[in-house]
Amino acid sequence: MWGLFWRLYAAHLFADFPLQTPAILSQKNRFKGIFIHAVLVLVTSAIVIVQGAVFRPVLFAMLLILFVLHFAIDWTKSLTGQVSARTGLLLFFADQIAHLGVILLLATVFGWQYFYGPVSPFIRLSLAIFAIWVAPVIIYITGRAIKNNEEVGIYVERFSKFAKVERALLFIGLSFRSLPIVIICVIAAVLIRALLLLNEENVPVPVWEWIFVILSALAGRLVEYGTII
Repeated sequence: MWGLFWRLYAAHLFADFPLQTPAILSQKNRFKGIFIHAVLVLVTSAIVIVQGAVFRPVLFAMLLILFVLHFAIDWTKSLTGQVSARTGLLLFFADQIAHLGVILLLATVFGWQYFYGPVSPFIRLSLAIFAIWVAPVIIYITGRAIKNNEEVGIYVERFSKFAKVERALLFIGLSFRSLPIVIICVIAAVLIRALLLLNEENVPVPVWEWIFVILSALAGRLVEYGTII
């Protein structure tokens, strides 16, 4: 069960965040945009279970159910229209909890008493996506909710390419057991932000983002190696 769950959840996170471009996000209140996004979820989910589906064709039916339910959840969310930042924060978590519940239900029904391979690589992948893509979004919409902004804007991260690189380096460094790799990756991440601070005005220091990355990476190490230190 858990092998199927973590495969589907990693696929969901990958489609919901790295693959959701601003162009797709701007269309998420329309049928076309939601349909394209649901197709991406279907594709990423199919990729992670295709090997098992060859031996259990019923999993192809599960993919169809996943596609329909994912579309239905996102379509329902789109009916709320423009909302305040605080309502948007609640809708964000409600949306993610609903998707998580669907994946858990499908994994229970279709994955019970079946082995779908090792779990830890997909847990690590989920943690990496969360640390690099999801955490900044949560921080952004939480900040807007605290300020009680009128509406939720599309999240566009400043210096996004550099920010993703530095968080990825932090995650990789802290996930490996090798101390030299930890030191190299952390120094590289800090240097990237330092260069931005020297060459641009008002460049934010990603304190909370780095905290999320460090906690996620430590959790990944615990899963992978059974120890953090």
